[in-house]
Amino acid sequence: MPRRDRRLTGLTVTATSLLLMVTGCGVERESAGGEAASAAPSTCDTSEKSPGVTESEINLGITSGLSGPSASAAKPALEGQQWYFDKINADGGIQGRKIKLTVLDDQYQPNVALQNVRRLVDQEKVFAISGGVGTQNFVGGLPYINQAKIPAVAPYAPSNQIGTMQNPYVYMLWTNFSDEFEALTRFLVGERKVKSFSIMAMNGDVGDDALAGAKKVLDAEGIEFKTVVRSEPNTTDYRPIAEQLKQAGAEYVLFLATPPDVGNAITAMQKIGYKPGIGAQSDMLDTGWIEAFGPVAQGLLAPSKLANLEKSDDPKVKQFVTDWTSAHGGKAPTSWNTVGYVQALVTTEALKQAEALTRSCFEASLQKMKDFETGVIPAITFGPQERQGVRAAGIEAIKDNGTVTEQPF
Repeated sequence: MPRRDRRLTGLTVTATSLLLMVTGCGVERESAGGEAASAAPSTCDTSEKSPGVTESEINLGITSGLSGPSASAAKPALEGQQWYFDKINADGGIQGRKIKLTVLDDQYQPNVALQNVRRLVDQEKVFAISGGVGTQNFVGGLPYINQAKIPAVAPYAPSNQIGTMQNPYVYMLWTNFSDEFEALTRFLVGERKVKSFSIMAMNGDVGDDALAGAKKVLDAEGIEFKTVVRSEPNTTDYRPIAEQLKQAGAEYVLFLATPPDVGNAITAMQKIGYKPGIGAQSDMLDTGWIEAFGPVAQGLLAPSKLANLEKSDDPKVKQFVTDWTSAHGGKAPTSWNTVGYVQALVTTEALKQAEALTRSCFEASLQKMKDFETGVIPAITFGPQERQGVRAAGIEAIKDNGTVTEQPF
């Protein structure tokens, strides 16, 4: 089977966003208030006593949906993160210390994630939280992250609650799904001249985000959804939903659900002869999803957050692909491997630049990060009042065994 374009993916939640621009797609927002949990430190205290750092180790923690609906994304992301930490350790570590990653599975369950964060802080005594995949689970752990004032770097949890000073200890890279769906819908209305839409959105904050983003564009155009269908993760029979969507007869159907659920819903629609245009969140651009559902998802449009690893001329991208492929027996990285790599890369860069290995100095280092180039995602900038490090996405379409760019970020 030919190699696929290597792109992005995800999982979600609600409310205020900071200034955001989805370049090429016309999404731009003003800063939207919201009370911060408390002001995160921006002053480096070199004498501070922080847990998780010994003479030989820096202990980082992660809670992620390694089983359950998000496992197909969380496992390869963890693989990418661990690979890069191992690479750093083989090169001598950070300030003479090796990185240890304490990994806990939250099964994509908010209550379990909350327990895991508490355990990482109180029992494992980690220095910081790095990475993780899944929105509703990560958001479940936010109360204790704020209470413990522990920095959390680059979780793949595209929530409107994250990337703002409402949760100042979380340093976010990924645009949220409200903005993804606003950008996607704007592209469909503006470029494709689509006039009628239906949507299947997962129950809860995840689906609410998608609805809010799409509805913002449609309301401005005077367009109403033909039908809004809510779904549950791991639904086993999508025929009733497919029938409901077919009866509504929209020109385009949007989807926000776990990747397997989106694929199964599209398959069920096609089995009953309903073949509208389809759009979904960035998850669907993942190599593994295209392998599983590409034959029924040709032409699917989705926002893109990662560079095309096979086609990029960026030397940083080429080096990452070469290093990964060499270490994995000739197997190229997937988009989720790339997410984990970026999570680890940003964490280690902030550790390297920190004046001292204390939490306040680590956060000061993050807040000084400006236009940091990874090659695989847009440039990253944080600041004392800025927690959304990346503000761009493009639009991709599935074609054959990979994707083509409809609008670059």
